[in-house]
Order: sequence, then C-alpha cells, then structure tokens
Amino acid sequence: MFLADKKPTDGLEWFLERIERAEEMILDLVSQLESSKTDSILDLGLSKFEHREKFRKFADLNGYQLTLHFLDIPKDIRLNRVIKRNTEKGETFEFEVSKENFDFMETWFEKPTEEELIGATIIKE
Repeated sequence: MFLADKKPTDGLEWFLERIERAEEMILDLVSQLESSKTDSILDLGLSKFEHREKFRKFADLNGYQLTLHFLDIPKDIRLNRVIKRNTEKGETFEFEVSKENFDFMETWFEKPTEEELIGATIIKE
C-alpha cells in the first residue's frame, strides 16, 4: 500500500508508523463488520507480544471474539518457501524478501507464549 513511497533511507520506524496508521483503519473496519454480524480475518504479522496484545485488548474492550492462528512452521521450510516465492514471482507477488530481511524477522518475531496459544489454532508442518 505504501511501499512505492519508500525512500532508500527510510527504515523500520518509517514502516512501523505507516503500519500503525493502516491498523487504525483496519480496527474501524472490523467494528463496522462486527456491527453487520460479519467475521473478520486479519492476516497481519503480529510479530511482537505487545502488538498481539493491542488486538486482544481491542477485541476484549468491544466484546469481540478473537482466535489466534499460529503457523508453527520450521525455519528451513519457511526460508525455502520465501526463496520459491521470490523465484516464481506468482500472481500475488509484490516484492522480494531478501535473506537479510528473512534473518531480521527471525530475530524480530516473538513466538506466542503458552498462555497466548490457549484456544488458538496451531498449524504445524
């Protein structure tokens, strides 16, 4: 949505600011959908505990039911899928994920805690 505006000097904070603005719109849309009795599926990274907590609090505050889906896939399989996606550049391809970016996300991501996974849908390979 905003990648075309990114300058080479823009870093992580640039992305996070835009993600925050997009999420404000997403939460508004979730509320609209809930008002019309329509479920929402949010395909967001939610890489950090605090980020997931933001959505849990929003759901709790508004009386919405929330189910976390966690893809517990081994690193080597995920990396192979990224490489394949980069190579095939299929219909939904938007940008290449470099090995450097993949490795960064490995250190950025906080695996959900056991408590967070209570009642979650966990998908394993």
